[in-house]
Amino acid sequence: MEEGAPESADGVVNDSINKSTDSAANESINKSADDGHGEDPTEETHVSFALRRFENEEFITTLIKDIPKIVHDSVDLEARTERLKDLLDRYQEQPQLVDPYLGPWIADLMLFVKKFAETRSEENKRTADLCLTILRMLTKLRGYKIILRYLPHHVGDVEQSLSLVEESQRQSGFVDWEQQYMLLLWLSIAIQIPFDLKKLTDPDDIGTERSIDRRVLQVCKNFVVISEKTRDAAAYLLSRFVTRPDALPLYGAEVIEFLLTTLKEAVQDIDRVKKPHVICGCLAAIAALFKSGTRNQLESLAAICAPRLVSLDLLASDFSIGRKFYVKALQRIALTFLPAKLPSWRYKRGYRSLEENMTHGGIVHDGDCGDGDGKENLPPKRNGLPPPNQMREEEDIEVPEMVEEIIGLLLRGLHDNDGIVRWSAAKG
Repeated sequence: MEEGAPESADGVVNDSINKSTDSAANESINKSADDGHGEDPTEETHVSFALRRFENEEFITTLIKDIPKIVHDSVDLEARTERLKDLLDRYQEQPQLVDPYLGPWIADLMLFVKKFAETRSEENKRTADLCLTILRMLTKLRGYKIILRYLPHHVGDVEQSLSLVEESQRQSGFVDWEQQYMLLLWLSIAIQIPFDLKKLTDPDDIGTERSIDRRVLQVCKNFVVISEKTRDAAAYLLSRFVTRPDALPLYGAEVIEFLLTTLKEAVQDIDRVKKPHVICGCLAAIAALFKSGTRNQLESLAAICAPRLVSLDLLASDFSIGRKFYVKALQRIALTFLPAKLPSWRYKRGYRSLEENMTHGGIVHDGDCGDGDGKENLPPKRNGLPPPNQMREEEDIEVPEMVEEIIGLLLRGLHDNDGIVRWSAAKG
């Protein structure tokens, strides 16, 4: 019993310590709750989560396979289409999850479209329209730049896509905008084939309105001034077509003249409040054109376009989207005037060995391939950079006065009331 006495005493001490610790902890918790720093059990908590994979691949794959069947059942067609919209809307914040499946889906959908282009039957037309509608949903989710990677672009696709666009416009005007939007995107990637378009034109049609290049140009002019979403696709198509090496000398000045004339008429029109789409379409096309081409290609067109565009001064317009595209077009034209300046060390290398590099103090000679046998008679360059006096001479670039006027307009755009205009001006 005497040996157990100390043990019981230790137990009493431990119990006392635990009780005091618990009471102190409770007092601390109650105090923090009274001070407002504790968690309120009645407060709502919002749980955020991220999806790990695309979970509806089987439904979409089955839908694409069943397209020839469901086009004949309007009830089933509407039900599946609405469900597809809801499913894709769930992935608006993580659209990259559908990337592994885009290739097979788009390939199967375009097979139906190309089949209609070959047969032109009414049954295949329904199938093709539904396929283009599904493609439009995928484009809304993932963006047209990603979808363009998977669209077919063979030589024969130029004539097929172009004829489908023309036929759709003749039959329905601009009503079927979803189908026309995707057809214009398809044509914009097909038109980039590395062959002269005259080789795709019938010899009897060369130089006439039935030639491939004239038909593409007319389609662009028709769609770039409408109020539907197809206007954006037409602007992109126009930029890709005009910047082709075989099309730029023939149609570059004509397209710029058409866009500037149409834009000026829309701005000066008394009823211009009803024509904001014309202003936005022309400015979007000009911005896209000067983005797609190189400086050497578009420098002469920029000299024509810049003064006429600056004289319009659309920053005083009431259309925020128009002001946004106006600022965007101006900054891309200004960049065309400025020569490209590549880093002087971009294609210079030091020695392959770190020891040799440290021994020579980073001094490299032109023509040195890294094995130490460079041309010793050339002037040395430290770390691939030219001498300081040569660097100062290269920095003295003559800036055209038109660039200064554009910079003044961009600075005005930074004070615009709408955020989209300020952001666009800030990029310039």
